[in-house]
Amino acid sequence: MANRHRPGNTGDWAIDQRGTDQRTPRCVSCVDCATATQRWTRRSDPGPHWHLVPTRNGRNQHRPELVGRHPHPDCCTTQRLLDEDPLMTGETIVVALLMAGLGGGCLFLTLLTLPGNWAILILVGAAQLWSLSGDGAPLYSGWTLVALFMLAILGEVCETAMGAAGARAGGARGRGAWGAVLGSFAGALLGTVLLAFIPLAGTLAGALIGAAVGAFIGEMTYGDRSAISLVLPAAAAAAGRMAGVIVKFAFGVAIWLVAVIGALWN
Repeated sequence: MANRHRPGNTGDWAIDQRGTDQRTPRCVSCVDCATATQRWTRRSDPGPHWHLVPTRNGRNQHRPELVGRHPHPDCCTTQRLLDEDPLMTGETIVVALLMAGLGGGCLFLTLLTLPGNWAILILVGAAQLWSLSGDGAPLYSGWTLVALFMLAILGEVCETAMGAAGARAGGARGRGAWGAVLGSFAGALLGTVLLAFIPLAGTLAGALIGAAVGAFIGEMTYGDRSAISLVLPAAAAAAGRMAGVIVKFAFGVAIWLVAVIGALWN
């Protein structure tokens, strides 16, 4: 994968093998290139140095030039146009297709209250590590990774909060709301095991039932309401939990889109 460095401007840059950046104040000639290079590499070890050159599509790319006097007069940074550096390559298209397919499966897991959004982030991390192997440039920028992580966090917060908000809307008090949250987590775990005969959907069913039972038990601890009157808070807690799953799924779709598009236009 091509190296794609994006400094703040398109001035003349060179970088040696040890990673030391140097900026020249003007468009250098071939002789100046050879002379300046001696500041970055030893005469006894004349390795390649690099120019940051503009490409035909307006982006910048590092390309090596051998130390010494060049036979051509147009080797300097601002005069030479090298091969195009396309926005999309065959590798990025393949990664984007894999991300679209596997990420879509992860979205289905999110609907079942499983950690599908985090599974997409694991795929993104694997793709990022693959792109960094060897001398490749990162597939995703740092800001893209931060945005994906924040979307996943917000999805979890909204899912949890909406379960408690549903119980509150049904008349539950503090213990009932907390019971809905804790019951939802416990129900999801138990549903995965006890309702395993319902493929995958057992986790979702367990989470909804757990939210209702948790809100019911939480309200019963107050001892001032009949069991019949607690049905509404319990049902509202289950409805809120389901609404939270839908909202979390929406965040998952956003994560999936950013992951796919980011692989194409990194």
